[in-house]
Amino acid sequence: MKLTKQQLRKIIKEELKEAYVDVVQSPDYERNVARDAARPPDPIGPQEAHTVAKVLGDLGFTLTRGGMYKFEDFLGELEASGDLRRM
Repeated sequence: MKLTKQQLRKIIKEELKEAYVDVVQSPDYERNVARDAARPPDPIGPQEAHTVAKVLGDLGFTLTRGGMYKFEDFLGELEASGDLRRM
């Protein structure tokens, strides 16, 4: 079966729309949006958490998306308390 570019574009738009609806209806969506909005512009957290997740992956561990969010929050809380500082 062949698809035209127009048909392919339509399928892609429909799939993206469906995926967006799934994300927005997720029970964690509003919490994650609120958390992201409350973060300062360049907090310790997202990039550093990604780096640590990569190291953990190299050691054979997997950090889930929820775990990554918790870890980012944890790093932010450590920074806010003064227990974690950039060098």
